[in-house]
Amino acid sequence: MHEKQIEHEREICSGYRDSPYELDQWEQEDLKREFREYELAKISLEAAEERLKVWGPFVQKYCE
Repeated sequence: MHEKQIEHEREICSGYRDSPYELDQWEQEDLKREFREYELAKISLEAAEERLKVWGPFVQKYCE
């Protein structure tokens, strides 16, 4: 019975991380891609904030 339970758990857990302490190759690539996207979004946001600072008081008058 115990072996059937373990086999059943393996089937259910298919696709889950093998180790809670390490990422496999695909997870590492996904993480790196997500981090690059985050960094690019952060740079874009900072640039947009700088452009909005130029408009200063007009932002409050016309956009809020």
